[in-house]
Amino acid sequence: MDDVTKMVDSYVRHYFNKFDRDRALLLKEFDNDSEFSCEGKTYNDPSSILGALLALPHKNVYHKITSIDYDFLSEISCVVYVCGKQIHSGVVDSGLHFSQALFLRMREDGSFYVYRGSFSVNRDVQPQGDVQPQGEVQPQGDVQPQGDVQQQGEVQPQGDVQPQGDVQQQGDVQPQGDVQPQGAGN
Repeated sequence: MDDVTKMVDSYVRHYFNKFDRDRALLLKEFDNDSEFSCEGKTYNDPSSILGALLALPHKNVYHKITSIDYDFLSEISCVVYVCGKQIHSGVVDSGLHFSQALFLRMREDGSFYVYRGSFSVNRDVQPQGDVQPQGEVQPQGDVQPQGDVQQQGEVQPQGDVQPQGDVQQQGDVQPQGDVQPQGAGN
């Protein structure tokens, strides 16, 4: 793990450690120009952001981080995407997943703060009862075979088939069934 990755990983774990232990400790992770969205609302200062985080319904929660992706936008700013599972009161498979985007900026003292952020919780959606497709599934749009496709048996066109582009006749073609000529004179 390189130094930059260690730094981002360290900040994210520091942030979520505070979130899980005592959300009130997150106040110092925001600054006067911070903005944060959560549960469909946007908050524009550290105290209102903290109020929103403290108001989240689950208090005994632990965030099990499954992925951290980041990209530095400049020497002093970085965007971080964090995904994982929420564990409630020790229940590992609560069916809740979280995602958090953090746009971090560096303060004059070299520490990071959350300049912009968003947090969302997503519940696993489980089908109720037996789910069966209704009707025949038809491909939408232009469907092209992938890889080697071998024709099995004779293919008969369905409906009115017209050649596309230049068609060159190879060998004798015998009409089958009732064939009516098309074109001039009809």
